[in-house]
Amino acid sequence: MKTSILFAGVSAFAIIAGQQAAAQNFYAGLGYENSNTSWSDGVPDSDFNAASVLLGYRHNLANSFFVGGEVETSLSTDYSFSGSSSGLSMDRVSRLRFLAGYDFGQFAVFGALGGTQMTGDFLGASTNDEMSGMTFGIGGEYAATDTISLRLEALQDQLSGDAAGINYDWDNTGLRAAAIFKF
Repeated sequence: MKTSILFAGVSAFAIIAGQQAAAQNFYAGLGYENSNTSWSDGVPDSDFNAASVLLGYRHNLANSFFVGGEVETSLSTDYSFSGSSSGLSMDRVSRLRFLAGYDFGQFAVFGALGGTQMTGDFLGASTNDEMSGMTFGIGGEYAATDTISLRLEALQDQLSGDAAGINYDWDNTGLRAAAIFKF
């Protein structure tokens, strides 16, 4: 499933990016996410904070609507449990998302849907775990200048993974602020 989500995402992104690419439709950004997570099967709840980098493309449609795609990956993570789960860590969270929204001029609103993958030792020390699933969000973006925007977004990730024959579910609900640089 991971390969098909990635292939579909890359294909759709290439199609969108190949259509009449205009100046300032490509962008890069830096973000910071603060999240609360919950696990299934008795694993303690946790807090998740991450600094991330993102790269995307936005295609403007008629009547101020837009669609786009972006890829994001964490640069650093801070992952702490409510209980005593020492030795557990999260190395990376990556998302591939499709966006659709409406541009009011200096302010835009959008919704996002895509896939998430995370890696680390979060199901047991030194286990090199990997989980994948869906992500979605809603947010707003304020154009501070012609090339810099500020974004605030509510995110939700729903992932599943398997360790020692036990299936775990991870729900992550967070808020992310980002600075977007258009080029």
